[in-house]
Amino acid sequence: MSQVFKRDIATADSQEIRLYLAAKASKFNAESPTDCLLRYYKSWKPPRSPADSALADIVAVVTEIHRAVTTNDPRVDVAALLSSVYPMFALTASCDTDSMILDHCKMHYIAANAIVHG
Repeated sequence: MSQVFKRDIATADSQEIRLYLAAKASKFNAESPTDCLLRYYKSWKPPRSPADSALADIVAVVTEIHRAVTTNDPRVDVAALLSSVYPMFALTASCDTDSMILDHCKMHYIAANAIVHG
């Protein structure tokens, strides 16, 4: 994934990212493409802490999304959390490290959104 994180993911519906996720997820045996993606997503780690405080808020929500999706927590409205962090696709990061973290968050969004709405 590190190669993908070096790119600027500009949209939540990036065809390139969706194809990348589908290819990676296809290596996991499951009944459906969504289940394969969920198994792949469970292997991910939450994003690390950025220097920027606004991005830190996004990381906190993305971390909660990851936890809720991977544990299938019915108490969490994942769709609402996804909506709350969607504006990150309009953000730019001030340093290379935060840029990679932002792209990591965007990948989490795209995968979780596909799982939830799959």
